[in-house]
Amino acid sequence: MSRVTLRPISEQDLDVFACLFSDPQVMAYSEGRLSKPQVADWIESVKTQYQRQDGFGFYAITLERYTITLERHANNAFICPSVIGQRSFPKIDPNTSIVAGYCSLQRSSYTQQPELGYRLLPQFWRQGLAFEAVSLLLEYGFRELGFAEISAQIDPHNRRSQALAKRLGMSVSREIQPDGYDYPDQIWTLSHAQYQMLMPANADSSNYIERQKSKG
Repeated sequence: MSRVTLRPISEQDLDVFACLFSDPQVMAYSEGRLSKPQVADWIESVKTQYQRQDGFGFYAITLERYTITLERHANNAFICPSVIGQRSFPKIDPNTSIVAGYCSLQRSSYTQQPELGYRLLPQFWRQGLAFEAVSLLLEYGFRELGFAEISAQIDPHNRRSQALAKRLGMSVSREIQPDGYDYPDQIWTLSHAQYQMLMPANADSSNYIERQKSKG
């Protein structure tokens, strides 16, 4: 059974995502880090996307039980560098769920295909959590949304994401030249037919993704 659950992102997640988007390791292959007000604007845009109810969106990766060893302060708070006005997370109850990052399913502006994305706080790297979370989105995209192919755009220097894509069964299909970049990114893809050969027939993503049914 998966250790992670995917749920919609809300304003209550601002501090953790401000930490995520300000981390230099997390944002190493991105155009730049985000300030806390910028992250607040991003959350509002994410919430607006949920209203379309088309399956595309960003989802918080949550862990139901705090069972993973993390670097911590003596006062039992997580280190959160470079966040203006927010030096660390408050103390976290080990019996409640915590947010490790996000994963996403978006329509690529370059290929027009469904495209995977993810970011996790460094404390949660190298524990297989990204694989579990992205696997749930693949399952959701292929089995519930009926996509014929799902892709991932990966910087050629990002070895961790390349290794994850390989583990998911994806392979490089082509390269694209993002605007403003001096080298191309790789497009990794997985078809529905390939997915069916790789994954168990009885998997069920509906247990892990909490869809918003209505808006007040």
